[in-house]
Amino acid sequence: MGILETKSGELYERNTLPFETVAIDNQKKFMTTQSPLEAGLRMMIQGLEQYVKGYEKTGCKVGEDGYSKQYVVDIAYSLIYLLSGPGKFDGGTLDSTIREICKAGGIELV
Repeated sequence: MGILETKSGELYERNTLPFETVAIDNQKKFMTTQSPLEAGLRMMIQGLEQYVKGYEKTGCKVGEDGYSKQYVVDIAYSLIYLLSGPGKFDGGTLDSTIREICKAGGIELV
């Protein structure tokens, strides 16, 4: 996850994950951290991706686990619903980012 720091009076997020993520890469193109609300949602999306990628270290994708899969689906849809709330998000891009994260974990959101 990133750490919020002050630089020239602006907030920004520094990537401290050991790997680049789809969430970080896609969001750099259209969003800067402007409010705690936006920063929180961005961290949740990055957390979803980190969990999905980390799950692969168990030897399977999260989509193959009948127990965990449903909770990841619930989290993903909750994040997609939150995109329609307040904030300066590009909802279409983030929606597709969340779906891409899930697809990489073996989950196809409909």
